[in-house]
Amino acid sequence: MLRFRERHLSEIDLRRKWLRRVIHQILAPLHGIQGYADNLKIKLEKFKKIVESQNKSSVEVFDKFLNDFSRTDKWFETLFYSSHYVARLANNFAWTVYEDDMHENSGIEIVDDFVGFLIGCARDFQGIAREKKVWRVHVNIESVEPFNSHISINKDLFKQAIGNLLDNAVKYSSPGTEIIINGAIENNKLFIEIANHGIQLKEDDILSIFSEGFRTEAAQKVAPTGTGIGLSVAKEIIEIHGGFLKAKPSTITEFGYKTQFVIELPKH
Repeated sequence: MLRFRERHLSEIDLRRKWLRRVIHQILAPLHGIQGYADNLKIKLEKFKKIVESQNKSSVEVFDKFLNDFSRTDKWFETLFYSSHYVARLANNFAWTVYEDDMHENSGIEIVDDFVGFLIGCARDFQGIAREKKVWRVHVNIESVEPFNSHISINKDLFKQAIGNLLDNAVKYSSPGTEIIINGAIENNKLFIEIANHGIQLKEDDILSIFSEGFRTEAAQKVAPTGTGIGLSVAKEIIEIHGGFLKAKPSTITEFGYKTQFVIELPKH
């Protein structure tokens, strides 16, 4: 009984630590959203004053507005990514404190346009990828097109899992490289591979990489404020779909260390 209580208290302490780390992660993009929103508000107020000015023609006002507004494109991309990032972090944390019976696989359906689904997931990360000088987040359409009408998922949960994997890929990729999503079908099984070039994932890290709170030394150096929750949540979501999530040790290539995460699902 004492051992059970000690283990229970230990788990509570871990949850509290994760809570503090997740709150920190959520606050960072929230501050970013607030800053960009304030800048946009200032721009709009300036535009309003220009419009109200009697010394400017409508053509000059419009040109001035376009010139100023063109500089805010990056702000909107950051706002878009930050809002998704906050939502994903909140969902990841919620997942860690759910009871087992709350991890239901309801809402699973056959997806006719899985290519479009993956492209939508990739698009969410294009902006932040450009900010980090990652070339692109690319979906190999030909390789995943055969998945259409043969894959059953809960779209919301699966998007959360894919988002966690892409978030890691973008976070730890080297500038100038690309993140590629490939697909393959073998023996009535579907395989989705997310590959990037960046920090090394060692053989010794494979067994622990999906444990809650675990982060490799290389990951901690690149992103000190990471929570270590995303991969464990992604793994659980894939498993309730009847599949598996695996990581492969990094291999050295001309672009640096190549790391691959592979999702295996049954074909329907």
